[in-house]
Amino acid sequence: MKTKNIFLAIIISAVFFVLTTSANAGVPHLINYQGKLTKADGTGYAVGEYNFSVSIYDHPTGGSLVWGPQVFDGNSGTGHGASVPVIYGHFNVILGPTDTSSRDIATAFASANTYLEIKVNNDPPITPRQQILSAPYAVNSENAQNAVTAGTASTVVDNAITGSKIAGNAVTSSKIQNGSVSGTDIANGTITGADIQNSSIGVEKLNKNVITDMCLCPRNDANHGCGCCSGSGWIELGYWDMSLMAVRGRTCVDCDFGTIGGNWMNTLCIRR
Repeated sequence: MKTKNIFLAIIISAVFFVLTTSANAGVPHLINYQGKLTKADGTGYAVGEYNFSVSIYDHPTGGSLVWGPQVFDGNSGTGHGASVPVIYGHFNVILGPTDTSSRDIATAFASANTYLEIKVNNDPPITPRQQILSAPYAVNSENAQNAVTAGTASTVVDNAITGSKIAGNAVTSSKIQNGSVSGTDIANGTITGADIQNSSIGVEKLNKNVITDMCLCPRNDANHGCGCCSGSGWIELGYWDMSLMAVRGRTCVDCDFGTIGGNWMNTLCIRR
């Protein structure tokens, strides 16, 4: 039996595939593979057609078969193709989309390292196996794979998008679905008065269970606080003028006001 040497190169002639079967259907699961078969004396193989058997392993020797064989022998059927023309040792085959077991070639690249093995006619496999390097894998970079599954927010991993990844003012109110942000989604103390636009929060936006009652007490030098309110549990908010009595449907007629220098000034009290 003649000893053979082989010089092989992987050339990606079409955009390769991503490594999941859920990838874009428009991406062909094919590899254009070119190389040169040489004899022991360095001369190329004679011009003619040869039968090739191509397999992919996860180790340079031994290891597990992860894809293949795909057989180029002129027969029909899954994983079979036409015999390979060899011109002075040079050949070209297109691997994929499936092997003789109907496995998609995309499945071969689930592991970090893969090695291609070729058998010509009935000869033993050509050694060493050729490692498939980064070019096919580049299409399935981690970022690209995440993008494939990021069609909806429900597929984004929790906490994957932090504030530092969002450009300033990129998320506006029109981007937020009504009712999607509740009080439990807002950390205590993160929203201050300076963050709220004047008149942007109306009474209808307030949870009716937060403030159950309101009371205004006249304020003067001798009388201040919530002492005029009936019952207990009142909290003093500050001093307010009579225009605020429109809140919760109450008007100035409902209250007993005190005046200072002719201006209505009162202590606003609430109960929760």
